[in-house]
Formats: sequence, C-alpha cells, structure tokens
Amino acid sequence: MVCWFVLWVLIGVKQVFETDPDGNILDPRVSILYPSLGTTGYLISNPAGVAASYGALVRDWDRFDYWGMDDLEIDFCQSSLSWDYDTEELHLTVDGDACYAPFAIYRHIFSSAEVQRLFAGFRDSDEDGTWNMPMTEGEYDWVDPSWGRPCYEPIYCWVGYDAEGNEINYDPSNDAQYIGDNDLRISAHLPESDAGGRFPNPYVTDMLFCMYTDDATPPWGNMVYFRMNKPNTPNDIFSFTAPPAPVILEELLKADLEKINVVPNPYYAFHSQEHSVDEHWVQFTYLPERCTIWIFDLAGNVVRKLEKNDASTPFLRWDLTSQWDYPLASGVYVYLVEVPGIGVRHGKLAIFRSQEYLPVY
Repeated sequence: MVCWFVLWVLIGVKQVFETDPDGNILDPRVSILYPSLGTTGYLISNPAGVAASYGALVRDWDRFDYWGMDDLEIDFCQSSLSWDYDTEELHLTVDGDACYAPFAIYRHIFSSAEVQRLFAGFRDSDEDGTWNMPMTEGEYDWVDPSWGRPCYEPIYCWVGYDAEGNEINYDPSNDAQYIGDNDLRISAHLPESDAGGRFPNPYVTDMLFCMYTDDATPPWGNMVYFRMNKPNTPNDIFSFTAPPAPVILEELLKADLEKINVVPNPYYAFHSQEHSVDEHWVQFTYLPERCTIWIFDLAGNVVRKLEKNDASTPFLRWDLTSQWDYPLASGVYVYLVEVPGIGVRHGKLAIFRSQEYLPVY
C-alpha cells in the first residue's frame, strides 16, 4: 500500500446553486461567482462585486473569512425572526410586533457533519421591519455594483452562543424568549458582549439578492446552497494498493541470456572511456541482478571470477587483471556467465595490450 500526503485546492466558494425542497438541483449557477441568473431572474451578489476576497476585509458574503470548508444553505421554505444589522435588535412592524424574515439560514459544519441554524437578519434601511427593496427619493437603496440592478436589503447572519460560549442553534421554539429579550447580544450571547466565541462578527455579510430581470423575485419555496471548496490538509491521507509485481517467465529470462555481451571486444590497448594510462577495463552488459562470471584462458584455467548482486544496474566492469591482481597478457579468453536457476551464457574476448598493439606495419 502506498500513501500520499496532498495539498492542493484553496479555500473558497466552489458553487452557488438552487434546489427544490427535495434537494434536486434546479439551477447550478445563481450568483456572481459564475454570473448566471436563478430560476426566477435573480442573481446573488454583494456590494464588493466579488464572490469572495479572502484575506481582505471587503464587503463580500464572508467578509471576516469565517466559512472555511463549511457550506451555507438559505431555505426560502421557512421563516425566522430577524434582527437588524445596525442595532442588533429585532425588526418590528409599525405596531411594534416582531417581524419574520422569509428565509432560514443554515451552516453545514464540515468537520462534524452537523447542521447549525443561524440567527438571521438584514440591514433594514427603510426601518419598516420587512425584507424588501426600499427606495429613497425614487432611487433604490441597494443596487448591484456590476449591473446596476435593484436588490433586496443585504442579509446578515450570526452564530449564536450560550452563556458558556458554546455554539447554539436559532430555535423557533424560543421565539417568545427572543422577542422578550429584543437584543441579539442577549439572545445569542454574541462574543462581543459576554460569551467569547469564535465568531465575534456576523457570519454572513452583505448578501444581496439582485432582481436582474424586471419581473424577478427571490426563489420563494426553494433553497440556495453555497458549496465551499474542501482543500486537503496535512491530516488527509490518500491510500491505494498497487498491483503485484509481474511474474517474469523463465522462458523470457533464458532468452535474455543471449543478450549478455562484453564491450569493447576486441580490446585494443585502450578505449575512449578510460581516463588515464593506468585505467584498463571492459564491461559486461545486459546482466541480471545476480550472476557469476568466470574468465578462462584457452587452456581452461580459471583466470578471474566476478560476482554480481545488484539490481540497480545491468553492467559490471572487469579491470583485465587475474585473480592475483596481475595484468593479463594479450590473447583470447573465454567468459562464462552463470545465472542461478536460469542457465549460462559463454563467449570469447580478445585482448591486445598496448605494448603489443601495432597500428601500422
């Protein structure tokens, strides 16, 4: 088994898409990440005009770089009490009743596979408690920076905490308590007040639903998902099992014996690979991992025995000396290469020493 440690993809938003209540994808691209309209003519944007700008405090969806590998879900099938970004108090009607935003927002925590419901809100620029597209003196308060189209008020969300600083869900069954508190710093124990959690600022920031077409609406009754990249970490290990090493057939090994050779042959006093007058050698080639080479003179006497036990090279040099380290005389010699369990290969080698080599007559 082989294991690899891999670092590759960077953190960031991978895809923003719309689904029906059963999770079936209706539109794979509904944001400025890869600009494309949702099913009802909307486009999810932000005042920065970029999907995300990690490491820079710009007004994108994740201004404080909190999301990491955690996905985000906006459910337009549900509603939530909503808090105002500026005051951190509940949105109220003119009659003083608590307002509900027409969506619920969930954080899908990658490390634990938990789903956490966030405390939802928006920036209520017209102070009517309703998530809408307000206008001032005939101009829309919120406009997409790239296309100039009107937008709903920017959405903000917070991670909630208990008094000990443990993360908690927004719980609709506690709405009466939240209404009584009328203060997000109390209901969600925001870190800036007393709990000291990991996310002291809004978890979702400046999310604009841009109404690109004239008849566009938010995706009522559907869901929008922000899927994040899941980069590898030093703790990730990818393992695989390699197939077994191929079995080399005996017939092939015997055929390879015929490829064994010695060079140069004949040896004429010297060759270009020798680097000094005292250096003399020939080289056996195409040798297997293990073998024994016997060198004989023509009388059948053993002149030299060489051993090879090295899988890293098919070569073996012989320095043209005898087993007593004396230089061999010129002549013809017989070599025999013995490969255990396979067979033998033999041949002849002619050696001409420099003292006896006459290039001209």
